[in-house]
Amino acid sequence: LGFSYLSAPSDFKTTTVRAAVIQGSFVDPSFVGAVPRTNFDTFFSACQTAVQVISGDSWSPIFILSASNVGPAIVIFFLGLIFVGNWILWNFFLATMVVSFRKETLKAEAMQARRKVLNATGGVMLSEKKQLNEWEILTDHEKFRK
Repeated sequence: LGFSYLSAPSDFKTTTVRAAVIQGSFVDPSFVGAVPRTNFDTFFSACQTAVQVISGDSWSPIFILSASNVGPAIVIFFLGLIFVGNWILWNFFLATMVVSFRKETLKAEAMQARRKVLNATGGVMLSEKKQLNEWEILTDHEKFRK
């Protein structure tokens, strides 16, 4: 059933796309006057389009449409957007990884210090629920001392 769906002829008009590319505009003639979904007209759609270009998800149709509307100077903008955006995205990823590894390292060091204190004091540990100047016996040693 799935393969028959994939092998069925589609409604995609290759002649319309070829004619639009040859004429210099990538807009289908049936959509004249319609604003494409990916554009830089509003702040929200510009942010959405910039994220799509930075992630590399179908950025070439956006580039072709922008180049046909603005001109060849758009190449500088797209190259800057791709390089700077990927650099920022890569640094954000690395910072997230470093923070995660640092948290795990601090947890391991805290557990090691706690074990060291417990071994050195024979089970006496500062209670987290009581004030800092009170001590609590964590093992059964106090029961035997009474």
